[in-house]
Amino acid sequence: MQEVLNQLVPIRETKIGKASQKCVSARELHSFLEVKTKFITWIKRLIEKYQFTENQHFVTFSQNRENGGKKYFYALTLSMAKELSMVQNNKQGQQARQYFIQCEAKLQKSNEAVLKMAQDPIIAMRLAQIEIKERLTLLEAKTTTRPDYFTVAGYGTLQGIKVGIKLAANLGRKASAICKKKGFPIDKVPDPRFGEVGSYPKSVLIEVFQSLNAQNA
Repeated sequence: MQEVLNQLVPIRETKIGKASQKCVSARELHSFLEVKTKFITWIKRLIEKYQFTENQHFVTFSQNRENGGKKYFYALTLSMAKELSMVQNNKQGQQARQYFIQCEAKLQKSNEAVLKMAQDPIIAMRLAQIEIKERLTLLEAKTTTRPDYFTVAGYGTLQGIKVGIKLAANLGRKASAICKKKGFPIDKVPDPRFGEVGSYPKSVLIEVFQSLNAQNA
């Protein structure tokens, strides 16, 4: 489906409001439609004329220009992109409108297939088992009351990495050194496998495990 979606104007996943949606760059659409009007004038005029709403039909982004000022970008829902293409009233507009209609149809079909799968009792049970397993894994990793602290072995469990006694001791020393250098407190928590062990900030453990991955690369 991705190949079809990207034939005319690239479609990307963008968060609009509280949900992620398939969206189109207004600048890329403006270019494809061969609009003669300056982009920012074109998009603002159409938003006002057709009463599109930010965080419902589109979202805006900006970046600083090297010579000062800002450059604005708009991510449009497929529905809004389809309407803008329709009012352009040229060959490119007709092509884009049909293209977005096809994209919406494919996405709807895909969503219906996912919904149908979720309603299957066997698949629903399997998804529930996976969710329970993920929660238990997180619970096993959380051996301290601090929400952002983990033991070395616990964090390894969370990442699907088996941590033995020797490796846990080695990584624990590295984590302790980083905490001491950065002034982070270290918790001491009971562990049935290793006795009392250190519990470290997640950011420190990420750094420690990344160094481990680099050594094994």
